[in-house]
Amino acid sequence: MAEPNGTARWQLWVSLVGTGVVLAGALVTLYVQVNTAYTTANDLKDRVDRLTVQFTEARSQLSIVCADLKEVETQFRATDQVRNLMHANDLRIQSLLWQKVYGAPYPAENPYLPTIAQDQPTPCR
Repeated sequence: MAEPNGTARWQLWVSLVGTGVVLAGALVTLYVQVNTAYTTANDLKDRVDRLTVQFTEARSQLSIVCADLKEVETQFRATDQVRNLMHANDLRIQSLLWQKVYGAPYPAENPYLPTIAQDQPTPCR
């Protein structure tokens, strides 16, 4: 049955306009979500790039520190050797004097000569 005064035609246009508004709203929402995701992805990419640069700089600084630590440990080792040689010479002279005075060997035949430096200079690889 036909509606009088073109009401059916008017309702059709209203429903088409309403559907178009809903579709336009959905498309705008989809565009905003895609744009937000794209911006977030770009921000994350920039952050990863910055972190990569920072990591590279930190690694180069660490290699410099490791080289310095190796030099310090080498100097400690050299000082240990010189100090131990001085004490060994003092002990040798004291042993000779002890032998001359008391006629017996010095009681400390096997002295402990400490080493301050580590065997493995640094944990750097």
